[in-house]
Amino acid sequence: RGKCALRTGTGWSLTSNMVIDIGDSARLRGAGGKGGKGNDPADDAGDIKHGREGTSALGIQHGSSHNKTVINVNSSAIIRAGYGGGGGGGGSYNHEGKGAGGHPYPGGGGGGGAGWPVGAGGARGDGAFGDGAFGSAGSAGTKTVGGAGGAGGTNDNSSNSGEKGGDGGEEGTAAASGPNGSGTAGSSSGGSGGGDGTALRSTGASNTYTLNNNGSMVGGTKNSGDVS
Repeated sequence: RGKCALRTGTGWSLTSNMVIDIGDSARLRGAGGKGGKGNDPADDAGDIKHGREGTSALGIQHGSSHNKTVINVNSSAIIRAGYGGGGGGGGSYNHEGKGAGGHPYPGGGGGGGAGWPVGAGGARGDGAFGDGAFGSAGSAGTKTVGGAGGAGGTNDNSSNSGEKGGDGGEEGTAAASGPNGSGTAGSSSGGSGGGDGTALRSTGASNTYTLNNNGSMVGGTKNSGDVS
């Protein structure tokens, strides 16, 4: 989340006056987070696949309460956060009656988060063989909409299956975690959804810059010392 599409950088003189103009119709966007890979059917040995975080749009690293950085967001300009990728779904490993062979069903990949560049969908889980079945990868996000999580592997009558990957995040909706598997002979955990970036981040407090917003800022702000 601390990575930004555009940031001021450091090393400026304390007396330097900084003005940032985001021009008419400009678009400044954080990147969407990649979806987590679906988990193997019975693999919880550190292989849980979490969604990646979205990045932020504008990063302010210069300014003080006595010499504020000025940010002018002009009419119709957009500053938008990147959103997190969905977590990979958990896998399931089942037996069908005494002496029967195993039936492994990996989880689906998580959906990519909204942003630019868009968040890629997570890959499907590995580990299906025999009477098991693979699921599907998650879908990539778009600039504004999170991608859908991929389906978990399933048999013909859907009585046994891996878990669907979590959907990617977008404005107003956090990236979803992938559910844990629930196989009769073993299962693996789903991954957590990635966190969101912000439209504006500052290494100083909110009184170290002046924001003149005549456009659209989507995704909020995060200043040094803010709780959330």
